[in-house]
Amino acid sequence: RPGMSKRLYLQPRVTRALRSVATDVLGCGVDLTWLTAILGAMFRLFPDMPRMNLILKAACRDGPGEAEMVGFLSEARVIAVDVGDTKTSTLLDVHGKIAAARLARNWRAPAPFEMGLCVYVNIVSAMVDRSDGFRHIVRENIPPSRWMSTAYCHLNIRIDQLKLDQWDFRIFHHDSEWGWEWSVCFADALGGVIRDLALTPLAPLLPTKLSSQGQSEIPGKRRREDDGEPRHVKSARGMSGSA
Repeated sequence: RPGMSKRLYLQPRVTRALRSVATDVLGCGVDLTWLTAILGAMFRLFPDMPRMNLILKAACRDGPGEAEMVGFLSEARVIAVDVGDTKTSTLLDVHGKIAAARLARNWRAPAPFEMGLCVYVNIVSAMVDRSDGFRHIVRENIPPSRWMSTAYCHLNIRIDQLKLDQWDFRIFHHDSEWGWEWSVCFADALGGVIRDLALTPLAPLLPTKLSSQGQSEIPGKRRREDDGEPRHVKSARGMSGSA
């Protein structure tokens, strides 16, 4: 299906807040905080969907003696994140669901064609805390040369850590039916979730306006009242080469 590729540039204060949430609020790794923030943003953008399937790249060394194996043995694993009622759940509930599933390794291999209905996230952390005098050097990837792509999932995200508080956040693709402006809505929701995790992690998952009014249409695909043309179509003109 048609998809769109984008790249998000996060300000240092946002990534510093994310690390503060991981160490001072949730008491977990930054990768788990990223997953909480991404799923929290998705629940806010799609409040009528209390259950989402998250696909992770997981190390497949579960059996006896497999920890000593050498080789690239990671595989895609599906975690079902069900918050029950998005109007009464909190961001901490989202974190707890993901953390419990990862700790118990309560995941499974995706069924045929199931990956197309999931949110795929691949996080590659850097070794930034080495004490032996060596540095892990990670290069920033080249921005996408075109915004049109083929979408194999609802949303495919790749996050590479460049430095302690510098991350390369790429949306490999999202469903083009969501509209040209959807990535802007996602970035805004992601920043709002990180802020709320830092300040009020027990606050409702949905902001007050969303939970009271509801939201049935996909953000970024509203129509102009003057001529009825989708906004993302007009925005796409003259921006085909942007990242």
